[in-house]
Amino acid sequence: MSGRAIASIVWTSLTGGTKLAIKVFWHLNRGKSMVKNGAKHFRGELVDAGIPEETAEAITYAFTNPGLEMLKIRNMIKMVREITQE
Repeated sequence: MSGRAIASIVWTSLTGGTKLAIKVFWHLNRGKSMVKNGAKHFRGELVDAGIPEETAEAITYAFTNPGLEMLKIRNMIKMVREITQE
């Protein structure tokens, strides 16, 4: 292998990992914002349907919290560890 080929492989591996990390971070943040926007809309629909605001807030929290917990990096790592230990 030539020096140029080795340099190309090293450069691709370094920048490829960075690109992947940035894309994952970007998609996680986008997912969180989508869950939060959906929660606002859901809460508004519940209030419009005649459910009291406090109850609508509690229902929205019950549906939104698991989605936000799934999108946390630490929880993803914990899930992978649990799966690999089995």
